[in-house]
Amino acid sequence: MKRVVLSFGLFLLTSLGFAQEDSYQLSTHILDISEGAPAANVAIKLEKRK
Repeated sequence: MKRVVLSFGLFLLTSLGFAQEDSYQLSTHILDISEGAPAANVAIKLEKRK
């Protein structure tokens, strides 16, 4: 589970450059690499930066 959260965090960091556009849309897909399937019950907190 820790790897999943770390992978998601790295994905968000790499996406910050695109987030400056007004028309940007966010989509998340979290894969549990130990199961090879979508991860379940992962809490996500989204905040808007000014």
